[in-house]
Amino acid sequence: MDSREFRRRGKEMVDYIADYLDGIEGRPVYPDVEPGYLRALIPTTAPQEPETYEDIIRDIEKIIMPGVTHWHSPYFFAYFPTASSYPAMLADMLCGAIGCIGFSWKSTRGCEEHATGIWRQGLRCDCSREMYSGQQACAKQTRAPALRGELSCLHLIHS
Repeated sequence: MDSREFRRRGKEMVDYIADYLDGIEGRPVYPDVEPGYLRALIPTTAPQEPETYEDIIRDIEKIIMPGVTHWHSPYFFAYFPTASSYPAMLADMLCGAIGCIGFSWKSTRGCEEHATGIWRQGLRCDCSREMYSGQQACAKQTRAPALRGELSCLHLIHS
């Protein structure tokens, strides 16, 4: 895949995702499949030639989606739909493109500088205990509402 096809397929994928989320209420919330259902639907050997993008998307709908629990469905009452959002999906695309591994300042300076800045903001709003324990209580109780978005995403920096 070159950058030209990537642009085209990326736009198609964004449309697929938007259509999926726009129509999610029409899908069954919980899959009606038996354990092992997928085994009969996929080949026993890897293909010798690559499949087309269109075939892959068809396979997702025909093979994968029947086994998916649709967590963001308005009819799924077990959890609140907070696992993703449109901005988070765009951020995932950017993170995938950059592909940095931020485990030290030498490996990815921008990532570590950002983490340090968020850590300092946490100290300023007196929530260091919650930040270090991995809880998000600080983001909910902080006196600095502008920091809430960054503080609640702290876990993403080092995951």
